[in-house]
Amino acid sequence: MAETKTLEALEKEVAELEEAAQRKALEKRLEQLKRADSNILSNGKTAKMRKPTVRDMKLSNEGNTDAGKELILMRNLTELTEEELYALDIEDYAIYQMMLQGFLS
Repeated sequence: MAETKTLEALEKEVAELEEAAQRKALEKRLEQLKRADSNILSNGKTAKMRKPTVRDMKLSNEGNTDAGKELILMRNLTELTEEELYALDIEDYAIYQMMLQGFLS
């Protein structure tokens, strides 16, 4: 007997496929970023991200939360101002988060 899927099950499958496609696009962009000396952000500004130093890690401990520590690191490693970081397109920020995790793992 053929099993019919519920609307909820189909919606869940579609959402999972969309998430996988978005992740694949981010991973592709991350690979491009790793090969490039700099990255053109969505706002048109060029930014680079260098590897963190021990000093960067020590300075990041001034953040009160994990998000605060991450922002301090991002600011130091990309040389973007705090305002520029807050204005980043979420896709640009996600790429930098993935790069930072790559440095720290």
